[in-house]
Amino acid sequence: MWSLEDFVLHMSARQYLCDPGQTYHITDISKGAMLVERANVNRHSRYARWFDLLVQEIELVAKPNAMVIPVGKAVAQNLRALGFARALDPILHYSGQAGRARQAAGAGQEDAFRVFASSVTMDNLLASASITLRENGVLPSLIDSTLTRLGRARLTESRMRLIFAYKLAFEAIRRPMPSERAR
Repeated sequence: MWSLEDFVLHMSARQYLCDPGQTYHITDISKGAMLVERANVNRHSRYARWFDLLVQEIELVAKPNAMVIPVGKAVAQNLRALGFARALDPILHYSGQAGRARQAAGAGQEDAFRVFASSVTMDNLLASASITLRENGVLPSLIDSTLTRLGRARLTESRMRLIFAYKLAFEAIRRPMPSERAR
């Protein structure tokens, strides 16, 4: 819960993935912060080292039928390689390194993107960030400083495309499969 992109993910999960009253849990398989440019260094061995803890965490906090949505293809590939038992449908990673993928995620939907982009504001993002921070027990002084820092950021077109990509991905995840519609 540091960068504006972190809160883009939180806002998108709240708005486009969860129904009212539903919850979500975000965790990091690496169990530690690192610079983006170091993310690929020893990724598989780092993930393998923390894999058992991740599985225990999911068993502790997730409902039996909870979805696990990897953020980024590399996470999904490594989880599969480690034998993760749940279905994995990754979403785009929010890193700036995935900037071109943000554009590609909404390819062919430029009109829908323009309509969408006019409906999301920095105030929406800050309000969602405030709720996320409060619900996670963050101290009020840290909430204020975080919101002040985030408020200095700009909701760029690239960030709007990231939100749009999450909207599309989460709506696709929520759509019932044909076999479920028959029930």
